[in-house]
Amino acid sequence: MKFTNEEAINLIREMTAPTVAEKPAPSSTPQYPNGLTEREVEVLRLVAAGLSNPEIAEKMIISRRTVEAHLRSIFAKTEVTSSAAATRFALENNLT
Repeated sequence: MKFTNEEAINLIREMTAPTVAEKPAPSSTPQYPNGLTEREVEVLRLVAAGLSNPEIAEKMIISRRTVEAHLRSIFAKTEVTSSAAATRFALENNLT
């Protein structure tokens, strides 16, 4: 295959040109404050809506113990000790 001088120069430029770094693909999972998971935010929203642990368990089709485990994790990550404080955290961080 023969190239004209101009084609050869363009080909060399293309081969030696620095490549533009690709931007990382945006994460498909939302990033929540304090390292909360999507499931924890779901529980937190239900707490902020005034649901009790048994009501949350029923709505999410999980056990009460699982709800309690999520709440322990939420309380630890948000450094709160009550559902009222967790609700305030949810409101302040636009999670409701």
